[in-house]
Amino acid sequence: MTETKTKLKRCPCCGGMAAVRQEQKPMEDADGNFSEFTIWQVACLACGMRTAWAFDRESVAKRWNMRAET
Repeated sequence: MTETKTKLKRCPCCGGMAAVRQEQKPMEDADGNFSEFTIWQVACLACGMRTAWAFDRESVAKRWNMRAET
């Protein structure tokens, strides 16, 4: 799990703590050369709820923190 500049809110489902995850994924270009890129996700450590993967750490943190207006 990784630090992010944006403070993560608690899970909207269970109130658990959340953390940012990152994974390295291989990518093949048009010439058949492989390189790696990083994808990011926020996940609840208690219930497992999570965001979709994204290419930017801050964008997943902001997505996690969005809440519906009541």
